[in-house]
Amino acid sequence: MLQLDKTTEVQYNTLFQPIKIIEPINTSNIQSVDYLIYDSQGRLSEKNRVSTNFTDGSSDTRNFKYSYNSNNKIILIQEKTTDSFGDVYGEATKTLTYDSDGNLRLIEQIAASNPNYKVEIKYDNYDSYKNPYANVNVPFEDAFFLRLSKNNYRKYSKITYSNSYPTRTYETSEISGYEYNENGYPKFAEYQCN
Repeated sequence: MLQLDKTTEVQYNTLFQPIKIIEPINTSNIQSVDYLIYDSQGRLSEKNRVSTNFTDGSSDTRNFKYSYNSNNKIILIQEKTTDSFGDVYGEATKTLTYDSDGNLRLIEQIAASNPNYKVEIKYDNYDSYKNPYANVNVPFEDAFFLRLSKNNYRKYSKITYSNSYPTRTYETSEISGYEYNENGYPKFAEYQCN
């Protein structure tokens, strides 16, 4: 029988919004804890991800600040990373663009230290079925951008640019389609949707 040996703990406020996500210590002896802050409209406004290295006692904090459009869609993420002493060693902005159906189409990431270097992540070929991750209220890093679209993308690409010229495609993948259950959700996520 398969047993889970590590779990992630999520703590909620009185409105059932996650305010602290504690991940287990990984194989490199590092633990990450997310602290989440919401605005007066209940939207995620800021997140601090503190990663502590229990081997050498060091830590760093990645701070994310979120801006929204009139449709309550995240359109800008400002990111700053600081070390244990408060020194900044990384800053970037991510600009998010959506299509008329409310699906995420493009993320443009630019580092403050090198504005001539840009990363573009594109999501295309959306189906017309429900996205099982849409508006999920736990912003785990690996599913964060998945939850911003109402439908399911079937094409993904990540391209870097230097001085406006593409360097190469780092990643690209395409899915011809999903199988859907009677509720209109892809079967890969059936356990979360029924």
